[in-house]
Amino acid sequence: MSSFLPIDKDAKTVVIPVSIKDGKIEYYGEGEMPKMHDVSIADLIVPGHAFKDRSRLKEFMEEKTELILKSGERLLVQIAVKRENSLDKHFLTYFESVREMFQALKDIRGLTNPEFVEIELLDDLKITLRGTKKATLSRCKCKIPILNNVEAYSLNHAYTLISQEFEKHRISHSGNVFKDIYYKKDDNKWLPIDSFRDALES
Repeated sequence: MSSFLPIDKDAKTVVIPVSIKDGKIEYYGEGEMPKMHDVSIADLIVPGHAFKDRSRLKEFMEEKTELILKSGERLLVQIAVKRENSLDKHFLTYFESVREMFQALKDIRGLTNPEFVEIELLDDLKITLRGTKKATLSRCKCKIPILNNVEAYSLNHAYTLISQEFEKHRISHSGNVFKDIYYKKDDNKWLPIDSFRDALES
């Protein structure tokens, strides 16, 4: 068995091959298990058929769907605009008005000059919790007023359309909608969609 591990000094995680014998985790490679700091938390990914107790397998794989935002809600998509993109004047005026209206969101993720684009939900937005797997958002039609009310079939699609228009400096126009799209709470506070996932998974 090769002792090679796909380690990248700049990566946030590495993959360590292990095997389970008599309920104990053992290093599945040459040598010993690498030394770790105390209380290091990791995800152990195993095939479903490895579970002896099927009820526990069901517990880990249980899915549930929750409604989190209703049709008509307006959300804000955070982007990083570079002025060399030579935006049309009406776009620049739009960003100025949004900045004034939502000043509390400035630099929320540490971007140098963040901008926000408003989208409106045309469908209810739901989140599906998938046991210990990452939660997913349902497809949800929405429109982008500043782009002549163009419709998107999901938040990811809306993010891509917005990025293609305003972030032409980027090679890829995908993003993390959980982190980069915000909704307004009752107390006038704006929070990322991710806060729903955190609350429901806690």
